[in-house]
Amino acid sequence: MKSKSKFTVKMPSEIYKGEVFITAFFIVLNVMYTIFGNPPHFPMYISTILFVFIPIAFSLLWIRKLKIVVSGSKITVRKILGFKYSVDVSEITKIKWIINNTRLGVNEKIIIYVNSEHFAVETLMDGFEIMSEYLLKNVDPDKIIYINKK
Repeated sequence: MKSKSKFTVKMPSEIYKGEVFITAFFIVLNVMYTIFGNPPHFPMYISTILFVFIPIAFSLLWIRKLKIVVSGSKITVRKILGFKYSVDVSEITKIKWIINNTRLGVNEKIIIYVNSEHFAVETLMDGFEIMSEYLLKNVDPDKIIYINKK
């Protein structure tokens, strides 16, 4: 069950760039409204902070920090705020492989359970194909549960 491969699975940079663009758009929108709009501006500032900046800040932290590095049989997962832990492939207790058939295509989500921890790998992540092949090669097929959604 040993593998000599080394690869990384992470969120694509396009998602990060998209959220930065949305943030910049709302900053420009607030500046334009402040310059050309009638007072009071306070309600718009509060709603923009609550419904745009705070959620985007959390998701940007999640996107930039989420990273899965596989080196041989060792899997290192770094989650939000940089907390990381390492596990061996033999410690995997269960894998839920969820296949969702939509009108836009097939989306897959692999949830990997290791003792009390779990992490997920999704179709849109960079390195998904390599990770799915790695799991099929190195994990006992009895531990993989396939769930088809239509």
